[in-house]
Amino acid sequence: MRLSSKLLVVLTAVSLTRCLMVTPALVEPITEHTRLKDLSEWSLTTASLNVWGLWAISKYKEERMPVIGNILSKLNPDVTLIQEAWQKESRQAIFRQSKLSKELYFSPPRTVGSGLYFLSHEPAGRAAFREFTLGGKLSSVTSEGEAVSGKGIASTTYAVRGLPVTFHNLHTIARWGEGDLAEIPEDKYIVHRFMAVFDIFRHIVEQTESDAFVVSGDFNFRYKHPEYNIWLKMTGLDGLRLEEFDKKTCTSCPENLFNENRNNGQIDFIWVSPRLKITQHRREFDQEIKANDGTMIRLSDHYGWYAQIHAIQGSSLQNPEQVRQRSVEAITYVHSRLVKFLDEIKGTVEAKGVEDRICLQCQVEDSISATEKYLKVLTSKEQLSKDEKKLLGRLESYYNIFR
Repeated sequence: MRLSSKLLVVLTAVSLTRCLMVTPALVEPITEHTRLKDLSEWSLTTASLNVWGLWAISKYKEERMPVIGNILSKLNPDVTLIQEAWQKESRQAIFRQSKLSKELYFSPPRTVGSGLYFLSHEPAGRAAFREFTLGGKLSSVTSEGEAVSGKGIASTTYAVRGLPVTFHNLHTIARWGEGDLAEIPEDKYIVHRFMAVFDIFRHIVEQTESDAFVVSGDFNFRYKHPEYNIWLKMTGLDGLRLEEFDKKTCTSCPENLFNENRNNGQIDFIWVSPRLKITQHRREFDQEIKANDGTMIRLSDHYGWYAQIHAIQGSSLQNPEQVRQRSVEAITYVHSRLVKFLDEIKGTVEAKGVEDRICLQCQVEDSISATEKYLKVLTSKEQLSKDEKKLLGRLESYYNIFR
């Protein structure tokens, strides 16, 4: 997502009161529902799309959103995860045409909203939202808007044909720079996205109510980028990582008029928990339609996914200890990059703010403390506090679902 100075009036009021919204972590272990049920005949369908629904920037919203809803009515997924649905009018148009019966939108206090939107047949269960700890530079708000866009990860659990499944919907900070961004390994927000990966990981660990879960959204990195490898190592998850094996696979593609001929590759994904498996998939929402002015347009600046998912019977055939060790390696790397980043920003204009939530140095220090806590819990032989023991229990239950 990219914003422009046209949003300055809307964003300025929000920028001075930006907050971090975190739902308290669950204490009990992650319930292994997939081991308690006969799921040989069970399946679910899901769809995911970044709908490009910015206020002043996104074009042809009035024409695109109803068509997206019409496509959803034909696909009829159990749960749909949408990103960049910031405007109520866009959400209403999609929901009305989708013929799905339930909707859920996350709007964190004192932000312009998350853009994260769920559509489903069944009512949502417990909901949780975590705004990313590092959310862009406030000094760039008029040109980028990242710092006040409310980006994060939203989660809710649905009962899908008798199985509780937690769906995590997310949108990370965009890549910024000159040239072909798809080929640039590191941009100015690389550390922000490293921390976002950690935020997503700890949110899953601390909020997932079932060992059956789906993680989807606009990650803003592709298989060539270092964040991708950190994601794989930290979470241990698998999913629609198609571009890694087929270079023609993309979701932000050059033939899309809205992309200005940029090939960003596959930056949108669906990942699943160890005891779920994607059995069918296809790229969706890549149709071309004629706008009212005669222009041929796409439905968004992204293409999306549709997938059918089944449960695995028996073992997931993975080694929990190996998954845990790779997590430690990934968190250690993110911690080292945060420490280096802190040294780089100290003394700069944007290091300090008028309050903690717009103080970049404060945010980085919080990030370092969070990664250190996880590393201590996972590796230390020292006596753990009561809170740390609870976290260790959650982590151990996460790695146990890989067995």
